[in-house]
Amino acid sequence: MRKIATVLLAVTTIAVAYYFMDLSPNKKDDGRTVFTKKYEKWLLDRYKDPVTGKIPDNIRQLELQFAQRMKEKDPDYRKNGKVQSLNEWTSRGPYYIGGRTRALALDVNDENRILAGGVDAGVILSTDGGKTWSKKTKNNQLPSITTIDQDKRPGKQHIWYHGT
Repeated sequence: MRKIATVLLAVTTIAVAYYFMDLSPNKKDDGRTVFTKKYEKWLLDRYKDPVTGKIPDNIRQLELQFAQRMKEKDPDYRKNGKVQSLNEWTSRGPYYIGGRTRALALDVNDENRILAGGVDAGVILSTDGGKTWSKKTKNNQLPSITTIDQDKRPGKQHIWYHGT
């Protein structure tokens, strides 16, 4: 029985690998890229208009027009030769601990209750909309947090989950 399971696992692995290898473009010796039919279908599925099933003929022009409108909305788009952000950001902390934030969640019952998780900060909580923060993970817990979620079922909304 174990041999059959091993053979089935090997065959499945080879089939999956073959399928994904067929999705990648191939480079020819002269530098041209040749796409397989599966790869072309995958690209079309990613970029097509869901209503028409086609990529609009003027998609590049539409993209450039959109980018131009974004620049026009912000008169300070270029300052001192540097590209500036189109949005103004205000730092909300926390200031004494940190790292790169990987997870953020707002309580469905109270938008001033914010939970955040970082690469090396653990889970931190603000109950006043981000003015003050307190660390919720213990020092012996793994501090790298990449996901936070609240149980949204009625009667269970006090339960929170985090993962690494």
